[in-house]
Amino acid sequence: MTTGWNHVLMDTHHYQVFDGGQLLLSPKEHVNAACSFGRSLVGVDKWTVVGEYVWLQTRSGSICTNHL
Repeated sequence: MTTGWNHVLMDTHHYQVFDGGQLLLSPKEHVNAACSFGRSLVGVDKWTVVGEYVWLQTRSGSICTNHL
């Protein structure tokens, strides 16, 4: 990260719908992935906001992101 910037906020988004493997995760695994993402932001030298957290759970595990 670049240091020396003032009044900067990093807006990040965490989607779990655009990867076939992520669609197969259980609800608990989705939450664990989101928590892991949050831990990866520790120590970032900017105010950080996670604007969205999205996961898609399908009954068959099929990829249906083209309908989003």
